[in-house]
Amino acid sequence: MASGVTNRGKFNMVAAYLRGATVAAQFKMALVTGANVPTVDTNVLSDLTEIAAGNGYTAGGAIVEKSAVGFDVVTEDDGTNMAYIQTKDIVWNASGGPIPASGGAAAYAILYEDNANKDIVAFFDLTGDRQVSDGQEFRVQNNQVNLETPA
Repeated sequence: MASGVTNRGKFNMVAAYLRGATVAAQFKMALVTGANVPTVDTNVLSDLTEIAAGNGYTAGGAIVEKSAVGFDVVTEDDGTNMAYIQTKDIVWNASGGPIPASGGAAAYAILYEDNANKDIVAFFDLTGDRQVSDGQEFRVQNNQVNLETPA
């Protein structure tokens, strides 16, 4: 499964842009297991299984600021009829044990609105189960999704 923007994420972007709908003050990136594979139809974080917190990973993940820092690439590409959105690199440092602290390894990174619903915007395939040992860093980088418009 590749990375992608969820239908809920697309709807929320359009509703905010065209109708002035409320957007969360910030976004977050969480790590989830492969127990429930995210798809474009996955709406909220609770539809997935987040990795166990501890040892440097906090439940709910890391903040992704609504700014050029949090979203370091936003590009329009007329040649391919796409817009590209990329988040900053997210790093968790394992301290006192491995990440995840227990249970299943991380298989996906999830970008979601930090609101009551925890609406998923996009998901990123980590291309396999990932975990790191004490003292290592768990880095999720170049988290890019494409918003494609048919020609």
